Amino acid sequence: MNSDCGNKIFKNMLDETKKQILTNECCLHLLNIGKDCHLGLAQIILSIFEYKDIATMAIPKNKHTWNDCVRRVGSQAGTQVYLEELN
Repeated sequence: MNSDCGNKIFKNMLDETKKQILTNECCLHLLNIGKDCHLGLAQIILSIFEYKDIATMAIPKNKHTWNDCVRRVGSQAGTQVYLEELN
């Protein structure tokens, strides 16, 4: 994954406005790292003190982003695994 997509994925996870939408290219990178790696990285990042307060918002947003990427480009990445979304 390139650093530009990494930054966009990180900003997307923290974006409360839901205006930050990943490009198809970044979605492909996200899906290629796999759901376990993606969720693990998100949990590590959100365990850092300065992000703990937003974890309850960011984790569902993170799952929504994954599912949106699967819906849009999952067939290209060979990934059709959706994550359970928390409301």
